[in-house]
Amino acid sequence: MPPVDTSNVNPTMPPIDTSNANPRTASIDTSFANLTVAPIDTSDANPQGKSPLFARIPGEIRDHIFDLALTAYSGKQEPFEKDSYYYRPGFRYADQILDTALLRTCRRIYQEACLVPFQNYECVEWHYRGPPAKIARNFARGNYSCPWLTSLHLFTQQFWLEDSSWPSKARNVAFRYKNLRHLRITIRHSDWWWWERSAPLLLDAKHKGTKGTASATRHSTAADGFHVNSWGHQFSVFKGLKTFELELETVEGKRKELDEIAIRAADWRFPLGDGNVLVLNPARTKMTGWHGVKLLTGVHVPSDPKEARERLVKDGVDFRVWDGEPEVSEDDCLTYYVVLLIYEAQRG
Repeated sequence: MPPVDTSNVNPTMPPIDTSNANPRTASIDTSFANLTVAPIDTSDANPQGKSPLFARIPGEIRDHIFDLALTAYSGKQEPFEKDSYYYRPGFRYADQILDTALLRTCRRIYQEACLVPFQNYECVEWHYRGPPAKIARNFARGNYSCPWLTSLHLFTQQFWLEDSSWPSKARNVAFRYKNLRHLRITIRHSDWWWWERSAPLLLDAKHKGTKGTASATRHSTAADGFHVNSWGHQFSVFKGLKTFELELETVEGKRKELDEIAIRAADWRFPLGDGNVLVLNPARTKMTGWHGVKLLTGVHVPSDPKEARERLVKDGVDFRVWDGEPEVSEDDCLTYYVVLLIYEAQRG
């Protein structure tokens, strides 16, 4: 986040009063880890009645200020390799900065904003084909029992989701993230069963698994329930979840297969442990596209990147590079097609 320009600040504006600090309490450690395990006592906080921040600016505006100042961002100093499995829009750099210096200003600010870093922070975990562990930790602050984190993003391979890993992981997530409200699961082009062979895309939240071929798999219907060992049934361990985002990606040449999955996914109603169900909100479904360097492995449906993009854009797919990074333009790059399905909690 760029530094704030203070060149035109009124020099007579009363500063925030720090006179109530004492040697015992003056030092406030606001590192992410310490915010988790050692919250600061603010019972004796100065009300800061002379500070315009509190005396003149409404609380709703202060909330926006704190949101901007306490949201993680990339310093764009450590770019990922463009041919890595984890390079994609929103994940192009390894460095993640969460600047909590504002919380050291005074205890009144700390009192109002100490939970903002958690509420704004999306904890990210890769389950196979992620960046090196040292880098992955930059995206997974608070990857332990943390009651304040509310948002989690899982990059998962399909076998991890459909085999034995997700049930135990779901229970672990429900235990660690007591106030989890938003969950996103992303299956990338390289995460599908037998993607290396360009096998048909299969995904069904109600079945135990889809490792078999298309001819061996009967697609579930709206009337079917969730198999007790299906990945969709595991949502029953979550209480209080408000939204679930399922992000599915493939190459443009396999778009029809992915669209068929998205159509069937409209009937999935994920059961939650609090009696609610997660229901697709079709108005929030998003279709996006992007160009990426061709992966070094795997068989890919051949398509001209320019023509592939034109086909997607013609059908209303958003191809804007939303994170401000230049688009890959190599002639042999891959054209990715992404569908984002958003499910919202409703009474069962």
